[in-house]
Parts: sequence; C-alpha cells; structure tokens
Amino acid sequence: LEWQKAELLVGEYEVANKNKIIAPSGTSLNAVNELHSLRQKCDQLLGEKSSFYRKIAYDDISSQVTAIAGAGNKADFAAPMLNMLENCRNVELAIRLFRLARAHSNYWTDKDRAKLAKICIDQLYSEFAGFSTYGLKRNVNFQAIYALAHCGSDAQVLKLNYIRDNKIYRPYCLYAFGLRQLEAEWVLEQFEKDVAVKNLGKIGVSAHALGLAVRRGTGKRVENVNMDKVVNALCKTIEHNYDVSDNYSGIIVSCIIALGYACDQRYTDNTVSEKSVVKARELLLRLNMLYSSSVATQFTKSIGIAEKLMNGMILSAEEQQFLLKKIEID
Repeated sequence: LEWQKAELLVGEYEVANKNKIIAPSGTSLNAVNELHSLRQKCDQLLGEKSSFYRKIAYDDISSQVTAIAGAGNKADFAAPMLNMLENCRNVELAIRLFRLARAHSNYWTDKDRAKLAKICIDQLYSEFAGFSTYGLKRNVNFQAIYALAHCGSDAQVLKLNYIRDNKIYRPYCLYAFGLRQLEAEWVLEQFEKDVAVKNLGKIGVSAHALGLAVRRGTGKRVENVNMDKVVNALCKTIEHNYDVSDNYSGIIVSCIIALGYACDQRYTDNTVSEKSVVKARELLLRLNMLYSSSVATQFTKSIGIAEKLMNGMILSAEEQQFLLKKIEID
C-alpha cells in the first residue's frame, strides 16, 4: 500500500499537507463515505493537467489510502469496495482498490474473498486470452495478480500459467506462485535462470518468490520441488555474489532466508537431506569472510533466523514478525 509521508511543498503556492488530520490506525471509519471520497479524488486526478496539482492530488489520495488501509472495521469495507471494483472505469481508482482489497481481504468472509477472486480473474481475462493491455491498465493487472494470490483458489491462481512467461507479468506471477506454494519447480527454474545471467534485479524477485515457495510456516510439506536442488542453487548464489554492493545486500538477505526455509528442521518430514543442511550451515559461518564488513553486517538478523530454522528452534515473536514483513509486497 502507499505509505508515503505527507510533505510541505514550498514555492509560489505553499500547501501544508502536514496539517491534514488522518485517523489513527485502528479507527472505525464510514466505509461508504471513505470510498466515495477516494473515488472523487481519483476522478479529479485524471482530469488534472498541472504537474504541481497532480502531486498534491497524489499526496491527498495517498493519505486517504493510508487511512482506509488502517481502518479498524475492515470487514465493513467489503461490500462497497467490491461493488466499486466491479463497476470501476477509473484506472487510478482501480489500482488503489485492488491494493486495499488485498490488504483487507483477511478480514472478509469467504464469500467476499471469492467475489474478489472472480473480479481479479475478470480483470485479467483479456491477458489470459492473449490480448495485451498497456499503460496504467497494466498496473491494474499487476495489483489484480497480487490480490488473486491472496484470495483465489489454487485453480484460479494456476490460471496465471497463461501469462507467466510474459516478461511483463513474470515477477508478479513469481510472487503469486511463491505465496501460494504452487509451481515451485518453475519458480526454482526462474531463479536459476536469473542467477545464470547475474541479473541482480531479477534475482531479488525470484529469490523472494523461492523463499515463499519453500517456507513451511504452517508445517505444510512442500511438494513438487527437489529441496536439495533448491539448497544447492541458493548456496551457489550466496557464495558467488560476494562482490555485491551495499545497495544489493537485500538480495542476499532474501537468499539467506530462503535457505533457512529450505533447511527448516522444525518439522519432521522436511525432504531436504542432512548433507544439504550441513552445507548450508557451513556457508552461513563463512559469510563474514566472503563479504565486506559493510555488507556482511546487514546479514546478521537473517543469518541468526536461518540458523535457528536449520537447528529446529522456535522463533521469537520479533523474528516471526521479521519474516512476515519479508513476505509482504507494496
């Protein structure tokens, strides 16, 4: 979601957005009124030509989105939000509604979540049929994929196979399949391809998806992927990218977390071999020697968590929260 801070714009026209009153997180809001206000602001944005006033409009919309995202009565937003999404013709509004629906969906009924999934499928139907969309309409599709990953059935999420090889949609499909632990072998293949060409930007996306695909947060056994192959690919990536700069340290953090998930010993039926677990443990012990001190210090938290997973230890609430934040996307 859009967690942008309000700014004070100084110039010929001074706009004190910092003085806006935003309801604190957890406050109950009037769902219909809030969504109506958001729609009006998005309608005004589409008609605004001035870059200066567009910036003001974006900030105003961002504040509204933040307030709705933090509402304490998320379930009350389901019906009006779904109704608005079904009839939405404003792409700026649709982008934000899909993002909000995804954020709220855990508080909705199964019936409402199923309706959201259907709206996502309808939004993506033209792409599934081979008809491309462009511009902001594509951004709407991105958010629809994210929302589908959270509320769709396995069969619905697997429809993303129609577009997963489209380079535009590939990163979004990676996240969706990773989150739902579907097509794990394909996720691993994409990770290996990205590593082969050393595309750091893509490695970050596929490493994150791979970590999601092999995690066992609920004890669910991961099927249809060779876990030893996963460990080998991750170890190779961590070991061979020792020259990565501080700016890309997050990629290695994603790989370390994925490695911890792949070697998770908290459950008895993990399919990874002891040989792979030993290999992973030994690599983590050598990271301080492989990487520069400025980069290695950024791995401390993730290494500690990965080692606890490999040793079958219970994570603290803070460590669990750290992993949950790594699952989230904007």
